Amino acid sequence: MRIFVIDEGGPKENVTEADVEMDDHARKSLTMAWHNSIDGILASSSVDKTIKVYDVNQGEASVSLDMDGTVTQMAWGPNGDVLGAMVKDKAELALVDPRDESSMLRVETGLAPRFTRMQWVSEENMMTFGYNA
Repeated sequence: MRIFVIDEGGPKENVTEADVEMDDHARKSLTMAWHNSIDGILASSSVDKTIKVYDVNQGEASVSLDMDGTVTQMAWGPNGDVLGAMVKDKAELALVDPRDESSMLRVETGLAPRFTRMQWVSEENMMTFGYNA
């Protein structure tokens, strides 16, 4: 993954080099989600069936979560303490506090695995949608 910092007012010339490069996944990255309240925290998922949580300021992953399936979408909860992820291979929703992998909860969605999405409604509520299984 490459991160480019664009100065206020936009670029003045072509940008050819990234400010930060991170390559902690074993295979290509699929999705990413910036933390909504802590600057510089980024979660990414990959075909390698992991989620990595980065401190971009350090340029490396501080957390690695095994997901047992390909994550097709992620979003931080409104308060930023829970990361929600749709796991395609298992048609499930995973909820986890990345600081404690043992906190992971998995919920079968009953949806077909090919196209499922989730959306936080509030800190306690979220919805999933897609095709029926």
